[in-house]
Amino acid sequence: MAQYTEIIAGSDLTITNNINTFKYTVISSKLYLQQLLSGVTWGSIKSYSAGGLGKFRMGVRDGHWVIDETLDGTGFTGPENVSWKNIDKNKLG
Repeated sequence: MAQYTEIIAGSDLTITNNINTFKYTVISSKLYLQQLLSGVTWGSIKSYSAGGLGKFRMGVRDGHWVIDETLDGTGFTGPENVSWKNIDKNKLG
């Protein structure tokens, strides 16, 4: 069963491991992975976009960590590559 977290502008996903802090954030319809460098300064590591609407989801599907982006107003309930598109996929394990 797939599990996802949706990310839009204003609803960042922060991940910490007691050594480093990272966040996924949406800025100008692009998804950015950033790392906390010092205090309140964030440095960008990677950006993602398929030119969609700026609504993203990430999670686990079929043994892979995936990031998807909506392409139209139907969003993630519509068909893949029409309403949404996978923009990053990494095998787990």
